[in-house]
Amino acid sequence: MKKYLLGALGVVVGLAVGMAVNMALVTLNTMLHAPEGGVDWQDEAATKAFMASLPFLGFVVVWLAHSGQAFVGSLVGTLVSGRRSVVVGLIIGVLTLAGCVMALFMFPGPIWFGVVDVLLPVPVAWLAARLVLKKDA
Repeated sequence: MKKYLLGALGVVVGLAVGMAVNMALVTLNTMLHAPEGGVDWQDEAATKAFMASLPFLGFVVVWLAHSGQAFVGSLVGTLVSGRRSVVVGLIIGVLTLAGCVMALFMFPGPIWFGVVDVLLPVPVAWLAARLVLKKDA
């Protein structure tokens, strides 16, 4: 029972820390690329216009935010869970992937970005969990 509680705690804490990384990078991206006067995130048209105006580097930062959430979240989650398995990290990777897919439907971007954004969260999360497990070996 303790193992499952630690696993659940690892998922929750890992997601929280990963989302903080994501939010920090997205906020940085907004500061770097926002139009004069900022973006009204409540206005769907303004948000879509902002996404359409993002340069290549802006999409790279968004991709790094999503992959950073998967990597850091998985790393922290695996550490919190007791470092016995990659399952917690993979759960965080899959949940991050679900968020990426939702974001792509809400804020479409270039095709290359969508492909990279969907393909990388799970492998990145797996890698982070394996790094924690390897450290213990």
